[in-house]
Amino acid sequence: MMAMGMFRSAYAVFVPDNEMMMSEILQFVPELIANGVSERDLVEILSGANAVALAPLVIALRQRTGEVVRAPVEVLEVARDINKRIAFYRNA
Repeated sequence: MMAMGMFRSAYAVFVPDNEMMMSEILQFVPELIANGVSERDLVEILSGANAVALAPLVIALRQRTGEVVRAPVEVLEVARDINKRIAFYRNA
């Protein structure tokens, strides 16, 4: 899938301190899921060196696979918001 290749390329140059890049990653993931990309595949990609910066996103994806995830309340709240955005894109 071409979109996954583009995502892998974008993530390869991802800089956690760059707000624009962070925003783009957070926007792109729900769109990928809405287009049929597996949450597990995305978790595999996102579990690299920048996983700490993207912890809420990774947790949200892990939750979507049915995994019970323990994390600080603040991180779980952000993950919940991400899951709402994913649901919105899937239903759009």
